[in-house]
Amino acid sequence: MNELSRREHLALWWSFIWRATLFGGLAGIMLGAFAGVVMNLVGLGAYGAMAGGVAGFVCNLVATYWTIGHILTKKKYASFSIRVERAQDVF
Repeated sequence: MNELSRREHLALWWSFIWRATLFGGLAGIMLGAFAGVVMNLVGLGAYGAMAGGVAGFVCNLVATYWTIGHILTKKKYASFSIRVERAQDVF
Protein backbone atom coordinates (compact mmCIF):
# COMPACT_ATOMS: atom_id res chain seq x y z
CA MET A 1 0.00 0.00 0.00
CA ASN A 2 1.37 3.40 -0.95
CA GLU A 3 1.52 6.09 1.68
CA LEU A 4 0.52 9.64 0.88
CA SER A 5 3.28 12.24 1.01
CA ARG A 6 2.99 15.28 3.27
CA ARG A 7 2.08 17.37 0.24
CA GLU A 8 -0.71 14.94 -0.69
CA HIS A 9 -1.98 14.92 2.91
CA LEU A 10 -2.04 18.70 2.79
CA ALA A 11 -3.95 18.68 -0.53
CA LEU A 12 -6.54 16.30 0.90
CA TRP A 13 -6.85 18.28 4.14
CA TRP A 14 -7.11 21.62 2.35
CA SER A 15 -9.71 20.20 -0.04
CA PHE A 16 -11.90 19.38 2.95
CA ILE A 17 -11.20 22.48 5.06
CA TRP A 18 -11.94 25.18 2.51
CA ARG A 19 -15.17 23.57 1.33
CA ALA A 20 -16.47 22.84 4.82
CA THR A 21 -15.56 26.33 6.03
CA LEU A 22 -16.98 28.18 3.04
CA PHE A 23 -20.21 26.24 2.61
CA GLY A 24 -20.79 25.60 6.32
CA GLY A 25 -20.02 29.19 7.20
CA LEU A 26 -22.21 30.74 4.52
CA ALA A 27 -25.13 28.41 5.14
CA GLY A 28 -24.72 28.81 8.91
CA ILE A 29 -24.76 32.59 8.68
CA MET A 30 -27.83 32.65 6.44
CA LEU A 31 -29.86 30.07 8.34
CA GLY A 32 -28.69 31.36 11.71
CA ALA A 33 -29.72 34.92 10.84
CA PHE A 34 -33.06 33.66 9.52
CA ALA A 35 -33.70 31.68 12.70
CA GLY A 36 -32.81 34.69 14.83
CA VAL A 37 -35.15 36.99 12.89
CA VAL A 38 -38.00 34.47 13.05
CA MET A 39 -37.57 34.08 16.80
CA ASN A 40 -37.64 37.85 17.18
CA LEU A 41 -40.76 38.19 15.01
CA VAL A 42 -42.69 35.62 17.05
CA GLY A 43 -41.80 37.43 20.26
CA LEU A 44 -39.05 35.12 21.46
CA GLY A 45 -36.14 37.46 20.76
CA ALA A 46 -34.31 36.32 23.88
CA TYR A 47 -33.91 32.89 22.26
CA GLY A 48 -32.81 34.25 18.88
CA ALA A 49 -29.10 33.79 19.50
CA MET A 50 -29.61 30.22 20.69
CA ALA A 51 -31.82 29.37 17.70
CA GLY A 52 -29.28 30.94 15.36
CA GLY A 53 -26.46 28.98 16.94
CA VAL A 54 -28.33 25.69 16.67
CA ALA A 55 -29.26 26.43 13.05
CA GLY A 56 -25.64 27.29 12.26
CA PHE A 57 -24.43 24.09 13.91
CA VAL A 58 -26.88 21.98 11.90
CA CYS A 59 -25.76 23.71 8.69
CA ASN A 60 -22.14 22.90 9.50
CA LEU A 61 -23.00 19.25 10.10
CA VAL A 62 -24.70 19.04 6.72
CA ALA A 63 -21.85 20.91 5.00
CA THR A 64 -19.14 18.67 6.44
CA TYR A 65 -21.17 15.55 5.57
CA TRP A 66 -21.51 16.76 1.97
CA THR A 67 -17.85 17.82 1.82
CA ILE A 68 -16.42 14.51 2.97
CA GLY A 69 -18.63 12.68 0.48
CA HIS A 70 -17.50 15.00 -2.29
CA ILE A 71 -13.77 14.78 -1.66
CA LEU A 72 -13.89 10.99 -1.29
CA THR A 73 -15.99 10.27 -4.38
CA LYS A 74 -15.90 13.12 -6.90
CA LYS A 75 -12.79 15.25 -6.35
CA LYS A 76 -9.91 14.66 -8.78
CA TYR A 77 -6.38 15.04 -7.45
CA ALA A 78 -3.34 15.63 -9.64
CA SER A 79 -0.93 13.09 -8.15
CA PHE A 80 -3.14 10.51 -6.46
CA SER A 81 -6.64 9.09 -6.38
CA ILE A 82 -8.88 7.89 -3.59
CA ARG A 83 -10.78 4.65 -3.87
CA VAL A 84 -13.40 3.69 -1.31
CA GLU A 85 -14.23 -0.01 -1.19
CA ARG A 86 -16.56 -2.00 0.97
CA ALA A 87 -14.76 -4.35 3.32
CA GLN A 88 -15.34 -8.03 2.66
CA ASP A 89 -16.82 -9.98 5.52
CA VAL A 90 -14.16 -11.85 7.42
CA PHE A 91 -16.56 -14.27 9.06
